[in-house]
Amino acid sequence: MVSLEVFQEQFGRLKEAERGKDQLIEDLISRVKELELVLTEKTLHLEREQETTKLYQSKHYDAQEKLKRMDDDIFVDNLIKSAQQGGVEAAYHLRSKVSEYVSTDLDLPSHVQIRVRIYANTKGLASVYCYNRILENIDDFSMFVRGFNMGHPMCDFVDAGDGKECADSKLKGNVKAVSFLGWFKGKRP
Repeated sequence: MVSLEVFQEQFGRLKEAERGKDQLIEDLISRVKELELVLTEKTLHLEREQETTKLYQSKHYDAQEKLKRMDDDIFVDNLIKSAQQGGVEAAYHLRSKVSEYVSTDLDLPSHVQIRVRIYANTKGLASVYCYNRILENIDDFSMFVRGFNMGHPMCDFVDAGDGKECADSKLKGNVKAVSFLGWFKGKRP
């Protein structure tokens, strides 16, 4: 027959196992609460980031629309006809208009560095200007582009090639690269 001491010893081990099980459950519950708090914080942060992104995308779209409307005001035929000097003036006027827009409509500081990069089929544009008798010589458009590029160190008029979507794909690629670089450096909007 088993003695009372053996039963008491087994009962003690079972009580110890129960205490260990209870402690494990308490630890697990505590950890789940911590993780729920972290998840809530991350969810709120993500929602704020998404709202900020939507705001900046909206402002970016508005800026694009306004810049499209400014096209007619800035790149008038007289600047194109003025060849190199017209390119210099076009760079100046475009930077001035964009700076004005950025500081007034976007509420950004006036000292923000602005890079102007135009992607276009320069050969095709030159042909159109000559065909429409705005320019007499295709080389005048090359001089305009040269003047634009010389007009300011942050102004570039880039020949994107003569494919149908060349300028669009260059622009999209540049936007993706800048967006990735901003994300990589931790400079999210």
